[in-house]
Amino acid sequence: MDNTIKDHLEKINILTAFEAKPSSNLRDALEGFQTKELMVIADNLAIRYETVDKDFLIDNVFKGIKDTERIENALLITRDYEFELFEKLIKEEFIQDNAMPFGITSYLIEKYLIFSFYNDDKIYFLVPEEIKNSYSKIDKSKFNKKFEHYKKIYQYLKICINLYGAVRKKKFVEIFNHYNEEKLNQAEFSEILNYILSRQQPFFQDEDFIASDYFDSENYDELDFILVDNDGISYYMPPKEKFLKYEDEGYFEFTPQIQKLKDYIIKNMCKDEEKVNNLISDIELVCSLEDPFQYVLNEFARYEIFFSNESQLYEITPLILDVYNNTRTWGNHGHTPYEVHFITGEPLPVQSFDNLFIPTKKGVKQLKLNNFSPCLCGSGKKYLKCCAQYNLEVKD
Repeated sequence: MDNTIKDHLEKINILTAFEAKPSSNLRDALEGFQTKELMVIADNLAIRYETVDKDFLIDNVFKGIKDTERIENALLITRDYEFELFEKLIKEEFIQDNAMPFGITSYLIEKYLIFSFYNDDKIYFLVPEEIKNSYSKIDKSKFNKKFEHYKKIYQYLKICINLYGAVRKKKFVEIFNHYNEEKLNQAEFSEILNYILSRQQPFFQDEDFIASDYFDSENYDELDFILVDNDGISYYMPPKEKFLKYEDEGYFEFTPQIQKLKDYIIKNMCKDEEKVNNLISDIELVCSLEDPFQYVLNEFARYEIFFSNESQLYEITPLILDVYNNTRTWGNHGHTPYEVHFITGEPLPVQSFDNLFIPTKKGVKQLKLNNFSPCLCGSGKKYLKCCAQYNLEVKD
């Protein structure tokens, strides 16, 4: 591991560790904490106290931390790597590691499942004996079954958010039950969802839906469009094996259209395949968000892949439009524009080509199409009789 990264991780771990000698006895450890530290723990455990009395805080924090039900509930929504670390510390006295990745320990520390101590320039991670004892009382067979069930629901939540952007809770249950023999009901899902959202997630819930944290105060109104029940357009639900691939936030279908675009760029604009692959990934994201065509050109500029002339733009634009039309979008419930066109007969979406800014080696060049210029889409029609109509309709 790079020394810079090690130093950074050590600084983070020092900030979150208790400055005391490592102690596997929970009460002894609490005795060494400052009253302010005990107050923070009490607040996090929802322990009420009217007066600041250290002995009272120690007694009640001690009871709260080692409560078996609390420990079980907190463990139910751990990630696999977090649970593996917890079980490893159950078997060991401690792990001494100044550069332990904070992403692995943060939730476990936040929920007081493990403790970290900073002493003599060393950082120790351990599970106190009282927590080990409480954990030993949990029925592992029942717990493991419940843990796997929660994990599967979380998996499907990530898939639905990545593929659809947002989904109503009722629809989520339908989708889950479509792919799984073990059925889920609304009441059970609401309870589990609240547990899952008790820790930070890349999604949030509202009254009757779950949505990506991509949506905020600036674009919240877009959710109305995404959640609407489009007539004749069901949710895209491919075979299970393909559906599960969308658990990976970075996954997208490498379509023939994307391959053609990539081949053109490598042959005519940039030989660096790694750079082109990154560009292609970002173009796919632009298309999936249904952003304007100019945003695609901005990605070329960001990667410093330049257009040598206008004719190159005319050659590549139809290829980019094919990617647009064959990319899965949140606005289409995971379908591509082409699939929606095939299902409903509605025309394919049209892009605006007014006042495009093209990245060239000499700088950004503005392209101004006149009404009699060939349309960039490759239809063979004049711009006035083709995609320019889109702009007229928008203005009207």
